[in-house]
Amino acid sequence: MPTSWKRAIIHLIPKPKSPEFRPISLLSQIGKICERIVTWFLQSEATVRPNQLGCRSGVSAIDAARLDHHSSALSASLKRSFAGIFLDITKAYDRVHTGILFQKLSTNPKISPWLFRWIHSWLSDRSIAVRFQRCLSPFAQIRYGLPQGSPLSVLLFQLFIDDIPLGDVDLLVMDDCALFADKETSEEVYSALQSKLDLIEAWARLNRISFEVHKCWLLPHKLKARPSLTFFGESLPVRNEVTYLGVKFRAPSRIGSPWSLKLHLKDLGNAIRQKSHILRHLRCPRLKIPAGILRSLFQGWIGGLVRFSLPIFSDTADEGLETAFRYALRAVTGLPPKYSNSALYAAAKIQPIFHLRLAAGYRGIGRLLALPRSHPLSSQFWSLFHSDPKNPTYKAVSSSFALERDALDHLYPEIAESPELRFEYEIEAVFSSNPFSDQGLSPRVISRYNLSTISPDAVQG
Repeated sequence: MPTSWKRAIIHLIPKPKSPEFRPISLLSQIGKICERIVTWFLQSEATVRPNQLGCRSGVSAIDAARLDHHSSALSASLKRSFAGIFLDITKAYDRVHTGILFQKLSTNPKISPWLFRWIHSWLSDRSIAVRFQRCLSPFAQIRYGLPQGSPLSVLLFQLFIDDIPLGDVDLLVMDDCALFADKETSEEVYSALQSKLDLIEAWARLNRISFEVHKCWLLPHKLKARPSLTFFGESLPVRNEVTYLGVKFRAPSRIGSPWSLKLHLKDLGNAIRQKSHILRHLRCPRLKIPAGILRSLFQGWIGGLVRFSLPIFSDTADEGLETAFRYALRAVTGLPPKYSNSALYAAAKIQPIFHLRLAAGYRGIGRLLALPRSHPLSSQFWSLFHSDPKNPTYKAVSSSFALERDALDHLYPEIAESPELRFEYEIEAVFSSNPFSDQGLSPRVISRYNLSTISPDAVQG
C-alpha cells in the first residue's frame, strides 16, 4: 500500500467560545476512494447490531431520540418506574486499540482473509503531521486509533464496539450510548441500571476504552430524585434535564408520565423567534433583499429546525410550533397579526405545518419500509397495526409514530374510520399501492411490497 495513503495532515480549527482547537485530519483523496470501495465490501460481509443507529442508512439521530421517548411512553402507559443513563466514550476514534480490533476482525468468520489483510496493512505504520498557519511539523508514527475523515473508520469503530453489553431497548449512536430500564419499583430500576454499568465498565477495561464520567448523565424516574450509581469508581451525575442528540428530555413529575419534551419545544420556539428577528432586519427596504432570498433563508434556518424536530413531537405540539412558525412568517412577509394563517402562508409561499407533518410522515414510512423487521424502530412500528386499540400500550406506540400514522390515515381515510381493517390486512400490502410514489418514495422501496396477497378492492375499503 502506498505510504501517502497512510499519512494524515492535521489542521487545527478553533472551537467556538472555547480556547481549545478541534483537529481536522486531511487524507489522500485517491486513498479515500479505495477506502470507500473496501467499506462497501466490508458492509456486505460484516453486520452491525440493530441497536447501533449511527451512520446507518435509513435512520438518523432523531430516530434514536424518538425510540428513547417511545420507551418512556410505553413504560408510563403500564404504570412502571423507568430511568435512563446517557454515556459518552472519551475520544472514540483516537482510543481504539488496533491490536484488539485486529483480533476481533480475525475471529469474525464472515470477513474474508484478503479483506482482513488489507485493513491490517492500512492501519499499520500510519503517520501524522500537524499544520498550523504556514508551518508543518515532521511526520510522527502513531500506534493506536482510527484515522478521522475516512469512510472506513466509521464501520471499523462500529465493529470494534459491537460487542458492548446492551439490552434490547438500549441504543448506540456511534460513541453515544443510551441505557434504559423499567421495573415495578424504582429500587429495581436502579439496581438493573447499576448492573448494566458494571458490565459496560468491565467491557471497557477489557477493550481499553474510557468514558467521560462527568459527561455521563442519569435521568431519574421522577423529578428531584437523587439515586446513587457508580461508574468507574465515581458517582454518576444526576440531572432532571438531559440533552441527547439535540433533543432535551425532562424527568417525569410523577409515575405514569413519560419523559417531557416541553423544554425542547420551548427552546425550539425561542430559536425560531431569534432567527425571525434576523429575518425581520434583513427585510429592511434599504437592504433591497429579494423576497426569494428571504424565503430561502426561512427554509434553511427555520424550516430545517422544524423538520428536524417534527418526528419527536406528537400532534399535541402542533399548536406551539404553529405559533412560533406564524411569528416567523410575519417577519418574512411583514404582514400584521390580523391576517389569517392562510394569508400568511400564501404571501410567504411556504407550506403550512400540516403539510410539513404529512411530508415528514411519508418520508418516515419510506425509511421504515427500507429497514429490516428486526430493527427496533421497525418492529415497534409494525406492532402498531397488530395491537388492540383498547390496550394501554397502543396509545403510547401510536403517539410515538404520530407522523406516520397521520400520513397513512390521510392517504387511506377508510382505514382510519375502520380499525378492523388494520387487523384483517397486512399493512405491507397497503403500503404497496402507487399513491406513495406521488409522495416521494422511490420505486425500489415500493417494489419490495407487491399486491399479490390482497385484492385492490380490499385496499380501497
